[in-house]
Amino acid sequence: MYYEKYYRNSIVFGRSSKFCATKTATPEQLQQVERHVAEMDKELNLSAEQKEKIKVLALERVQQREMNVEEREEAAKRRRAMQAEPKHMMAEREQRKLAHEQHIEELKSILTEEQFQKLQESKKLKTKHKEKPSRQKHHRQGRRM
Repeated sequence: MYYEKYYRNSIVFGRSSKFCATKTATPEQLQQVERHVAEMDKELNLSAEQKEKIKVLALERVQQREMNVEEREEAAKRRRAMQAEPKHMMAEREQRKLAHEQHIEELKSILTEEQFQKLQESKKLKTKHKEKPSRQKHHRQGRRM
């Protein structure tokens, strides 16, 4: 069971009786999440409990994606440093992929089967990752033609 308490722009998240995290949300983030939940409600006719759970889940995702400028610069430096070590880049990509799959599973647990099917059909939900061909394979294919 999720619960959520608003203290100004601060939201306390919890699952079951276990405390998870305290996060602060900007008004823009809250508006973005509200619009997202309203769109899903219009499309899927969600219950009040489902709306609250999706709101919490969406806010977590929005805040995960929004990194400040320093974090972006640090990530760029790390990427440049690790380009010589592709194993690290693959691990980072795999970690993002797993986080996305976990998000999909959480969404599945919140929605009914019909609602999840509708969401998949509307193509707003990406459940499968496209494998990008490596540059070498792509280059070889171009040479054959």
